[in-house]
Amino acid sequence: MTSPRFFLILTLASLFLYSLGWGLLAFLTDDAYIAFRYVGNRQLGHGYVWNPSPFAPIEGYTSFLWVVLLDGVWSLFGVKPPNSSNPISYLFGLGSLILTARLAWRLRLVSVLAGYRPHLVALSIGALVTNVSFLTWCSSGLETALFNCLVLAWASACLSPSAGTARWCFLVSLTSVLLALTRPDGLLYAASSSLLLACVFFCSGGFRRRGTWKRLLACCPLAAAPAHLLWRRSFYGEWLPNTYYAKHVASWPESGWRYLASYVLEYAYWTWVLLAVAWVIVAAVRRRNSTLEDLWNTPQGVARACVVLTVLAHMGYYVVAVGGDHFEYRVFTHSIPLQVVSSIWMIDRLARGKPASAFPAFCALAAMLILALPLPWTYTYRASSLTTRSQTKALHLPMAPAVPVGIRWYARMYDGLQKWLIERSVCRRRQEHAAFEKYQRKCYPFERNVAIPHTGDHAVLPVGTVGVPGWLLGGIHLIDVKGLNDYVVARTPSPRPSGERRMAHDRFPPPGYVECFRYNVYRTAGGIRIRERARPLSPREICECERSFRAPIDEALPRGAKQSQNSPTLRSR
Repeated sequence: MTSPRFFLILTLASLFLYSLGWGLLAFLTDDAYIAFRYVGNRQLGHGYVWNPSPFAPIEGYTSFLWVVLLDGVWSLFGVKPPNSSNPISYLFGLGSLILTARLAWRLRLVSVLAGYRPHLVALSIGALVTNVSFLTWCSSGLETALFNCLVLAWASACLSPSAGTARWCFLVSLTSVLLALTRPDGLLYAASSSLLLACVFFCSGGFRRRGTWKRLLACCPLAAAPAHLLWRRSFYGEWLPNTYYAKHVASWPESGWRYLASYVLEYAYWTWVLLAVAWVIVAAVRRRNSTLEDLWNTPQGVARACVVLTVLAHMGYYVVAVGGDHFEYRVFTHSIPLQVVSSIWMIDRLARGKPASAFPAFCALAAMLILALPLPWTYTYRASSLTTRSQTKALHLPMAPAVPVGIRWYARMYDGLQKWLIERSVCRRRQEHAAFEKYQRKCYPFERNVAIPHTGDHAVLPVGTVGVPGWLLGGIHLIDVKGLNDYVVARTPSPRPSGERRMAHDRFPPPGYVECFRYNVYRTAGGIRIRERARPLSPREICECERSFRAPIDEALPRGAKQSQNSPTLRSR
């Protein structure tokens, strides 16, 4: 039994290293301010909208639960989102560390490693507090840390030994529905959890087992997922956020596999792939392997399969359909703790029945941890001195010159992938986003709504980068020419050929659309200037502009996807 002193030292060391790494890499991204604007408009009584009425409501935040959380903190404590978002993310990152330690502690170990459980927990925490991607996305102002923590909470609930009980059903239902409310891709977890609950329900006796109605009632949280979809449809007129239509032009696997390959090379996750292949081969040879036999016959086996397949499907969706992400490895970070814990589990299974296997097993785990450090930390160190927009725009730092000669072939492969991705606005690095947010704040050198003259007219400004100005110019209607927060732009066909795509930068306004609103706001060196119109822009004119440009787009959409001109969204105005 390990002494309490060991756990005290482990806790303090983990907290210190996590806080140190978080402080080194903490930043705000311009895109986070989009959600901040929605929160600001709700605080003003307009609801979660990009532009207040008479503009139609648009959902451009893609993170309902995160927006509600920031809104609640502002209402309860008076702390605005730019100041509260990163401390909240820090806490969710800390929650991820605790959940990872819990998963590692609860692993069912069958080899000599079972006697070293506390040391395995320490190793798993060490792998996270030294991982650049994990630390990076425990800040940013985005909902990533919340989503990652909920994925771990969901996995922990699914893998609980009490599978099939009412408490287990409640925890699986609750965590999966919170994921669905946090991001649209969380709907995958809600759907897979529904299938898991159904399978476990019938595997454990179905309606013949005592406590049937108690277990069914425990699944009630799942109803919040369809309820939110219905609310979204009734309020915004769509089943999915507007950002989906703005970003998803077509499937982009040629970008997705490069995004995944770059991630695998940078963090040496090919070691995990080799380990997984070795485990599959050994498990196939051991015909009486209990894991394979019980996979579909026990609730625990079904839950393990559900977790693995859901996480792989989630990552596969981004690889095949989306093409990765605009941010560096953000959509893969939820898998980092699960990769660490699964490595321990697979090495334990490979070491089964070998009394002298503890030392080589720890060496293998330590090697996987160490190999994941050099490339990302070298990149972070080299990029840390680049702080201006001109230095970091489309930032690509070749790593081959910075590594020993013997492994430059490896770095060249990585450099080639990075260059291809960054030229297409995929996998843009943390340093670029941190510098760009500071650059945007310099372009708008005032606090929220301070420099906006009061006018009875509807002030309109077209903007290509809407984050920081969206938050600071809360009293001005912004036309998002990239389409993230604009119905028309998000559904206007992209003029770019498929070979020249740029992630989240493929949409443009149709001719005459921006001019229809007779925009009268201009950015100057000292802030903004509002030009008084000879004839004020009326609410009827705004509605007519939206109506006239939506009509041909809706006609071109598939029958089930059309936004009716008689929908409650348009009719209520």
